[in-house]
Amino acid sequence: MPQETIGRPIQIAGMAYAPTNEQGVVFLFGRLAPRIGIQVEEVNTRFPDCIGWYRGKRCKIEVEYRASGYRGHRAAGADLIVC
Repeated sequence: MPQETIGRPIQIAGMAYAPTNEQGVVFLFGRLAPRIGIQVEEVNTRFPDCIGWYRGKRCKIEVEYRASGYRGHRAAGADLIVC
């Protein structure tokens, strides 16, 4: 059986440990989006990962585990990058 990988403990309702991959960041972003004023309206499996509203503007949101994961995307492709 493969060993589980967990991040450091965090205190976010519904998530006990920090993300260790991009899908964990997607989940954490979903938990925190309302707190930071983002209304997600669409989640995709292709670029951009999300479409949502922030500060009254519709925006393309890309989610990455690390900021370096954004390399290779168009520089002006996303309005927000969540890492």
